[in-house]
Amino acid sequence: MLVLTNGMTTTGREKAVQAALDKRLEEIGEHVSISRFIWKYANLRTRFAYAHRLAMYFRWLRAKGVTLDPDELVKDNLNCVFESGPVDVATKRRHTDWLNQYANTYLVEKGVSVSERKVSAAAIVKFYQRNDSLLRGLLTGRRESGFNQIRAGPCLGGF
Repeated sequence: MLVLTNGMTTTGREKAVQAALDKRLEEIGEHVSISRFIWKYANLRTRFAYAHRLAMYFRWLRAKGVTLDPDELVKDNLNCVFESGPVDVATKRRHTDWLNQYANTYLVEKGVSVSERKVSAAAIVKFYQRNDSLLRGLLTGRRESGFNQIRAGPCLGGF
């Protein structure tokens, strides 16, 4: 166990998690949207879990040909929602549809468990929310997480 200058202690496991988090953040790159999101979570393991899932999602987007960085994703979602025509639903829901494809098609095909898919989807939804760029088509109120196991699959029901 290591005693830090602020009086807190850290274990070897915490150092390993911090190193893994640093690696994921380096992979993602320095972006205001990532800082705004990740540093809202005090727990180191939560920060790593969410950064890991975002990195996986960003890799998947790049493989689909989406070359936007995290800051550009946030801005593009806002543009899709607010600058598209009133009945241009496909544009308004572009980012929601990407999330749905990722969680309910890609991760399913990879054999990822429902619980892991839920955590991945939650990280992605929260990334947009923490950056004031809400995804269109998500449920609101108590059921806003979108994990209601209806219509579109077990992970992101309600879309």
